[in-house]
Amino acid sequence: MSSIKCPKCNLINFSSDDLCKRCGEPFSKVRLTEVETNLVFSTESVDRSKSPNKIKIDPVWIVVGVVLLLLTGLFINKQMGIREAARQIAEKKALEKETGDRQYNQNISAAHKALDPLKRVSSAVDGGLNFTQYSDMVVSLKVETDAALRSFVIYGDRDSDFKSSIESAANSFLRARDLWHTSIRYNSVTSEDEKTEWLNQNWDSARRQIEIAELNFPKQPMYSESLQTQ
Repeated sequence: MSSIKCPKCNLINFSSDDLCKRCGEPFSKVRLTEVETNLVFSTESVDRSKSPNKIKIDPVWIVVGVVLLLLTGLFINKQMGIREAARQIAEKKALEKETGDRQYNQNISAAHKALDPLKRVSSAVDGGLNFTQYSDMVVSLKVETDAALRSFVIYGDRDSDFKSSIESAANSFLRARDLWHTSIRYNSVTSEDEKTEWLNQNWDSARRQIEIAELNFPKQPMYSESLQTQ
C-alpha cells in the first residue's frame, strides 16, 4: 500500500504515516479494518477453492444402468414364472396321482365284483347242481358282471384283456345254460352224453377265461403318461 486515506478529513497520507497530517487522526483503526477485510476475503477464497466440483454423469452410463435394471427385472420375472410353472406341474401331478389312485381303487372293486360271480358259478358246477339252480345262478351272474363292467375303466391293454375275458366267461356260462335248456326241451333228440359234452366244453371255456382274467387283474394305478414324463 503506497498511501492511506484519513477516515476523518479524507486527506491522502503516506502509508508509512501513523497520524493524519491535517487533523492528527491515528491510522491504527484503518489498518485493522483492512487486515480484517483481507482476512475475510482470503477465507472465502480458500472455501471456494475447497468446495467440491459438481459430478458430471455421462448419459451413456444412465442408459446402461436403466438397461441393467430392466434386464434384472426380466430375469427375476422369468425365474418367478419358472417356479410358478414348476409349482403348477407338481400340483397337477399330485392331483393326477390322487385321481389315479381313486380310479384304481374303483377299478379294483369293479374287477372283484365282475370276477367273483364267475368263480362262484364255476365252483357250483364242480359241486353239482340241477338246471334250475344253474339257470338262476347264471342269470344273477350276468346281472352282476354287466353292472361291474359298466364302472370298470379301461386304462390299457391289460384292462381291456381283463374285461374281454370276463365277458367271454359269462357268455360261456350262458351258452351252457341255453344248451342245457335245449336238451331238456328236446330230450328225444339230444342224448345225455351229447348234453354233457356240450356243457363241459362251455364250462371249460369259461374256466380258461377266468384264469386269463385273473392273470390280467388290475395291479397298478394308471396315471397320465404325459405327466409322468414331464
